[in-house]
Amino acid sequence: MQDTKMSLEPADLPLEEMFKVVYKAKFTAAIFAISTMVIVCLIGWVLGTYKSEGYFQFNMSLPDFKRLQASIEDPMRWNNFAKTRQASAIAGLELTGAILGDRKQTQQLIQPIYPITKAELKDLPDAFNKDTASGISGLTLAFKGSTPELAQRGVLMLGDYLRDTAILMTYRDTLSIQHTDLLNKQKKLENSTFDAKYILEQTGIKRTSMQAILREYPKSGVAQDRQLVSIEEGGERYLSPVTQLVAIEAHIADLKQSLPKILRDQRINGIWLSYYEKALALLDKSSSGEEFLKALPAIKDTLKLNQEDDVEMGVYNSIAIENLDAQSRYFDKVRFIATPVLPLQRSPGMLQSALIGLIVGFLLSCIYILIRHFSPQKTAIQSLNIVRTAPQDYAG
Repeated sequence: MQDTKMSLEPADLPLEEMFKVVYKAKFTAAIFAISTMVIVCLIGWVLGTYKSEGYFQFNMSLPDFKRLQASIEDPMRWNNFAKTRQASAIAGLELTGAILGDRKQTQQLIQPIYPITKAELKDLPDAFNKDTASGISGLTLAFKGSTPELAQRGVLMLGDYLRDTAILMTYRDTLSIQHTDLLNKQKKLENSTFDAKYILEQTGIKRTSMQAILREYPKSGVAQDRQLVSIEEGGERYLSPVTQLVAIEAHIADLKQSLPKILRDQRINGIWLSYYEKALALLDKSSSGEEFLKALPAIKDTLKLNQEDDVEMGVYNSIAIENLDAQSRYFDKVRFIATPVLPLQRSPGMLQSALIGLIVGFLLSCIYILIRHFSPQKTAIQSLNIVRTAPQDYAG
């Protein structure tokens, strides 16, 4: 019975015999391979996707880009953005928020484009390197969809989402900082006003005193003015009363000129402060950066500034210029260089799927045929048949 024990190690199976076994079952192998090819093609057709790409012009420093990455990976940020879009525009993109929440998948969808490559960076001066390599010049956006239109729409929506998030991120940082700066400036201007009024009052008292001295000592007015006087503090008291009075009058004139300017600056700062307070209130209620930026210009009209007043009209124009600059920066400059491509080829393609299915099917069919032919049970049965028939052959 030891003859019934056969090893199935590959070294014990002659290649020629294996080839003959497969060749005899060639029709089975062909049917199996074709069936596998059809199944793989069907799977590829169902699970295959179209990929669209687009170049998104977006100049940004590296620290800001890192912060933007953290912002777009927040699923709630995508949900808030999706609520501002029509249902038809978001159809098929419902899982985008979950995809963006995965850093590895996000890196496949959004890749930064640097203004210069590492190889080029080595050949440039160090001073130029710091300025050139300090940010990104754009982004390559990609999206996969079940249809070409969905893939293209996904890239366009990614661009809108990045712009929308960048607007909110930027204004949430800058508005609060600028509002705090305006509050501090308002306090400083108030103190400057108090100081100017106090100095003007004290200088007026000094002028009155000097005039009284001239009336009491009229001859002091004709004293010799050409004399050396110390320029250190208190040296002016050695000048003649007339000279001191002239200096006091000049000082008063300067104070009267500077005080209106301080009051004007205080008025301008107050208008800007009111504007930023309203802008912050609008920002707190906004879940869309684009909608916030479009609503921002209307705030200056709520201030009800007097168009006939030079100061108020000047602030009104400055706010309008700031709003126009923001509109140009985010809607004219942050955009796709060209419309994202409409993909025509599914990935994987039918030819690729058919080839993979045919190869895999043929290999699996060969393995199945060989295992079935060289299985221990079958080998043992064949050996027993040989043993049983051997005595009969010998007797014959």
